[in-house]
Amino acid sequence: MSCMIMNPEPLAALANAVEIRLNCGYSYWGFEAPDSLYIELHDCKTSCTYFAESIYRKLYAVNIRAYNGRYASHEGPADEEAPDIDVSKYNVHQPPEYREHGFAVRPWHYQLAKLLDFWLYQTAEDATYKDPLRLAMAEFRDGLYGFIVTNSSEYVDVRWGELPQ
Repeated sequence: MSCMIMNPEPLAALANAVEIRLNCGYSYWGFEAPDSLYIELHDCKTSCTYFAESIYRKLYAVNIRAYNGRYASHEGPADEEAPDIDVSKYNVHQPPEYREHGFAVRPWHYQLAKLLDFWLYQTAEDATYKDPLRLAMAEFRDGLYGFIVTNSSEYVDVRWGELPQ
C-alpha cells in the first residue's frame, strides 16, 4: 500500500459536503451524519454552525499524519498546515432531489463516495487508522453507501421477501 496527500481542491469539496450535511436538518440528502462526526468536528463550528475551512484543515492534517507515518524513515515530515485556498469554490454536492417515497440517487452521490473512499484509503496507515476523525468519516461514508443502495432503482424495484425470477 502507498500513501499520498490528497489535492486541496477535492479535499475542499469533501469538507464542503461535510459542512452542509452537518449544518442541515435531519435526513438532508436522505441520510444522517453520525454522532461521531459531530463530536470529532465540534471545534470546527462557531455557535451552531460548522465551517468547511476548519473541516478542510482537520481532514488535511489527518492525511498528512498518515503520510508522515508511512514515510517517516524515507524523508522529512510534511507540514500539517493545509495550503490556503478558497475552500468555498469547490463543491461536489447538490441540493436533495426527491422521487416517489424518498430521495433520488444522483451522480454526485457517487463522486462524494469516491472522495470519501480516497481520503479513507490515504489515511489507512498505522499512524491514523484508528484516528477518531477517520473512524467518524468512515461512518459518514457508510451512511452514504446505505443511502445509495436503498435508494437506487435496482433496490427499489426488488420486492421484499421474494427470490429473483
